[in-house]
Amino acid sequence: MKKTLFEGRFIRLVDDDGWEFADRVGSIGVVCIVAIDGEHIILVEEFRKAFQAPVISVPAGLIDQAEAGKRQETAIEAALRELREETGYTARRIEEVSSGPISAGMTTERVIFFLAQDLLSGKQMLDHDEDIKVHRVPLPHLHDYLDECAARGAEIDAKIFAGLYFAAVRGLVPQPLAWWRGLRARVARMRERRRAQGSAPPPPLAQGQTIGSVAAGREDALTRLGKVLNWAGLTVGFVSGAWVLFCVASLLGAFGSYSDTVGLIALAVVGVLVGFVGWLAGRAALYVLAGR
Repeated sequence: MKKTLFEGRFIRLVDDDGWEFADRVGSIGVVCIVAIDGEHIILVEEFRKAFQAPVISVPAGLIDQAEAGKRQETAIEAALRELREETGYTARRIEEVSSGPISAGMTTERVIFFLAQDLLSGKQMLDHDEDIKVHRVPLPHLHDYLDECAARGAEIDAKIFAGLYFAAVRGLVPQPLAWWRGLRARVARMRERRRAQGSAPPPPLAQGQTIGSVAAGREDALTRLGKVLNWAGLTVGFVSGAWVLFCVASLLGAFGSYSDTVGLIALAVVGVLVGFVGWLAGRAALYVLAGR
């Protein structure tokens, strides 16, 4: 038998044959808007009392229940309204992509996801008690951005990742190549290992050891290899740059006149390409092997 245990302004606590759960008062659902602006996603940050921390999430809000005699707003109308109020953006294209329960064991609330595109920026339309920050985050750097937010104490709403899935299956999220995903995964594991090492208490120094020698010993072989390859790449870049300058000076007649102008130009172009590839390879080695 269903009975109401408590009812406040926004929440109703219900008991149904011993199972307790919550109902929303004055609302018929929740809308979440995955707003994609080119290669950026629009996120919002708001301090939430329940967690006593700022929460990073996609724009979201309630589908208000209509008062007597008034027309009930649709879910898509609520999504457009919430996006405009919280972020200032207006979507010229919006579609419903999914719906379902938020936490089926605790609440009857359902969420409807919308994908919004072709955005026009504008001013927020916040209530007097709202303080919402808008973040326009590049999709390729989203995970790094969320890591930074978590490091400063913000909570990350998991609905962001659900929204990314809906955007990705429609080809709106740039996907890195498989080999690049592997490199990024390796770097992430290395960083996690370093964090764990940094949080552990340092072992006692053996006789003859110094703090500097211990720190140097913690650099594994891959890290040292990354540094060596980076310097090798930089050296190739510098040598190629000097070669290009020599070719340009030759073309300008600094070392006498040359009849093979086309050949010198070709050698200069090759020097530029070799220098760039060498520098890029060195930086990639440092990033992948040393995580820098």
